[in-house]
Amino acid sequence: MNAGYASVGTDTGPVGRNADFVAGTPENLVDFGYRAIHEMTVTAKAVAAAHYEARPLRAYFGSCSTGGRQALVEAQRYPEDFDGIVAGDASWDQMRLYAARVALNIFMNREPAAVIPPAQYPMIHHAVPGACDAPD
Repeated sequence: MNAGYASVGTDTGPVGRNADFVAGTPENLVDFGYRAIHEMTVTAKAVAAAHYEARPLRAYFGSCSTGGRQALVEAQRYPEDFDGIVAGDASWDQMRLYAARVALNIFMNREPAAVIPPAQYPMIHHAVPGACDAPD
């Protein structure tokens, strides 16, 4: 903080690698979709202003993939939040991404024998790092 700048981050709320965090609480989807970035920004600016006894002069946001999509939504919904935004590799066309994911799932799991049983995950987890050489 002595350098005159601060940074902040958020996980936007999801827990796990699926959409279970939304079940029963649709507001979690709104937070993940866009609101968490805005609320984080409002709070961070207030904290920085209290610490430095002055409002921040500039604010920038950068993220990729889902964060890139969130950056684009942030720019559209709350253009006053940031002076600059880098929206890298934004996963914007979600419907096509979901359709591609379903198609890949159908292809990969087309036969029962193609599905890896969860009981084998620990064995795979230990075998793969052991098969790699040191530089990898």
